[in-house]
Amino acid sequence: MSDFNTALDAWVSGDRKTAVSLWQELAERGDARSQFNLGVLLDSGDGVEQDHALAAEYYRRAAEQGYADAAFNLALLHQAGQGVAQDPAAAARWFGIAAQQGHPSAQYNLGLLYETGEGLPEGDW
Repeated sequence: MSDFNTALDAWVSGDRKTAVSLWQELAERGDARSQFNLGVLLDSGDGVEQDHALAAEYYRRAAEQGYADAAFNLALLHQAGQGVAQDPAAAARWFGIAAQQGHPSAQYNLGLLYETGEGLPEGDW
């Protein structure tokens, strides 16, 4: 069995294949940090083939475990329509979840949505 830091050490040393493999194993066992890291890699195409839809899935799994960075990144995907349907309401919901956890960028982006009313139910702004 491996742990997150073993994968991180492999990544830092340049062994991308091993790092990705270890993070995948951990992600399937429910490790939110590994799910988030895989989301980032899939989102950017760094070390793996870019796949926004799969990135969104990994972000969602981590976000549902309270990982604020994952909720923020998932909101960005919904806002842009990358890998998921462009959905301002979903973006607002995920920004809100991350913002409640103290994520500064999510707080800012949610504030912008409140300023415009985009993605928010009528009367919430």
